[in-house]
Amino acid sequence: MAMDYVGKIQALLNKAEHPNTPPAEAEAAAAMAAKLMKAKGIEEAQIRSSKGQDPEEITLMVMEMPIEHGTVYYEAVYPLIVAMGGEALADTHKGEMTIVGTSSLLDSLTVLLTSLSLQMNSAFNAAGDKREAELRKLHPGWDDQQVWDAVDQWCWDYIRGWGAGVAEKIRARVGELADEAPGNALVLQTEADRIRAAYRKMFPHTVKLTGARKQHYLATAQGRQDGRNADIGDARVDGGGKATRAIG
Repeated sequence: MAMDYVGKIQALLNKAEHPNTPPAEAEAAAAMAAKLMKAKGIEEAQIRSSKGQDPEEITLMVMEMPIEHGTVYYEAVYPLIVAMGGEALADTHKGEMTIVGTSSLLDSLTVLLTSLSLQMNSAFNAAGDKREAELRKLHPGWDDQQVWDAVDQWCWDYIRGWGAGVAEKIRARVGELADEAPGNALVLQTEADRIRAAYRKMFPHTVKLTGARKQHYLATAQGRQDGRNADIGDARVDGGGKATRAIG
């Protein structure tokens, strides 16, 4: 018997959106909803194929992005989108990212990116608090502005690594979904190929986004390690730190 994806997803979204749900549980519920949406999309694609129906339509979704931090947020989010099988175009002047995918994929990404944005801010704040304490101990003569500038640069490199670490975890999870049934791998590959082809047709003259130069590779490495512990629907993640900064 097929899983009641719609009912389970709606229950998880209701929990995630309820004001009395603790933040960590809300993040976990939203992430699990995204995982089920992905599985639902696979199943629907298989049903369409078995019935000889046309594949699901590929469409666009525009996501607003913060512009005050240059390309950092784009660099963190883009690998997550690709890991899920989508593609995206960044417009750093307008503060937008145009995501290309099937409706099912875009639904999954909407929920997952909401959950990951909360976790990203938590990780960013925790990393910033730790780095600030280290710098004040190492450089007691620095004024507040010197410390804050150095902390910001550290955190930008950290969050780039965090996005890459989460993307690695998502790719592993998508691989698990592909292994759950013989047809899943083919469906995922076919859908990803269709999305990439549609992206190239829609935006034939795009160039790769040039990110800011990294200065702290240790920060990026730490971010990547922490990103692998993010909650994408499989477990809780314990974030910490004072809410002193935000990247979104």
